[in-house]
Amino acid sequence: MIPPSHSVDTPPASAQPNAGTSVELRFATGNMGCVLPLLAVCIVAFGVAAARPGFLGHGRRRALAELANGATVGGIAVLWLLPAGLLLWWFVRLGHRWADGVAATASQRGISFHPSLRARPAVWDEVEDVRIETRRANWVDVREIVLELRHDLVRIRGFEDDDGAAEAFVAAVRARLNRPA
Repeated sequence: MIPPSHSVDTPPASAQPNAGTSVELRFATGNMGCVLPLLAVCIVAFGVAAARPGFLGHGRRRALAELANGATVGGIAVLWLLPAGLLLWWFVRLGHRWADGVAATASQRGISFHPSLRARPAVWDEVEDVRIETRRANWVDVREIVLELRHDLVRIRGFEDDDGAAEAFVAAVRARLNRPA
């Protein structure tokens, strides 16, 4: 007699690929740790330049500083706040990735993504394909994992690829989708 937990159509959980395990894809946090202090210094410099209009206006940059200092509101140079705000946004985004480190997790229920990727979690029925692509961007080859979901396309860049971690993640997802690697 076949035990009730097993059926002819469905193999036992222990025989299914990745049963009960989860596979993580991690961000390459080493580079982020080097960039964060540099971003902090630049944010402070632009913030001080916004509050003290003459801060960045020495030498050859004087014409640019005078142009930027011309747009002031309440004594604050607004044009210096724009790059400070953009850099602050990147600082928070990279800091969140650096602190967490996990880009995506493939579990028994589906795939969940880091919040900075702005993609909602997907159950396995929504995942259509996964692959690794290499694209040329600004004279550099960039590897990215592309997850095709039923109603979305998620691209993960900046992942850690030591010892074939990206290939292992893609193979685990493909095994769960019952597709060859």
